[in-house]
Amino acid sequence: MAGGAAALAGGAAGVAGEVPALAGGAPAGEARDGAARLAEVDSWAGRHLDLLADLEAGWAEASAGSTMIHADLRVDNMLVDADGTVWLCDWNWPCLAAPWVDLVLLLPSVHVAGLDADAVLARHPVGRHADPAAVNAVLAAFAGMFIERAAVPPPMPASPWLRRHQRYFGAATLSWLRSRVS
Repeated sequence: MAGGAAALAGGAAGVAGEVPALAGGAPAGEARDGAARLAEVDSWAGRHLDLLADLEAGWAEASAGSTMIHADLRVDNMLVDADGTVWLCDWNWPCLAAPWVDLVLLLPSVHVAGLDADAVLARHPVGRHADPAAVNAVLAAFAGMFIERAAVPPPMPASPWLRRHQRYFGAATLSWLRSRVS
């Protein structure tokens, strides 16, 4: 379930100022290769591997678009100044995608905080137009990317917390996806 990993690896490689597409030719369906890792993170995911692989297979088409996105939008990549303005930082992966993708990547944090991520998605101006199947495909791909990356040694130098962070976001993303498809 590492389809998202290859896409993001290409995300920073814009040529001559072009912003690459999120999908960047990523392989799909790699979930079947990560069954043991998935089961360690989430027993439901281990039992529903075929479903997750099928969902992930459609992520590149589902996320296609012409909106420049951050592609790593999480609360730890945002700063709020004294005036209440939110500043997005850590722009390592800017790319083109559907306008709702950044919101979807932020919402697993909302879900694990006990809030209704689906309600936020449905009320948000860009989220309300997102196809539920497309959202599920993107969630499957990004959950897989986080889980796959969490399973390998971190690049050096890197934060000693990097892999724990990725495992947490993989589990959070799987949790929201599970609530959407169960």
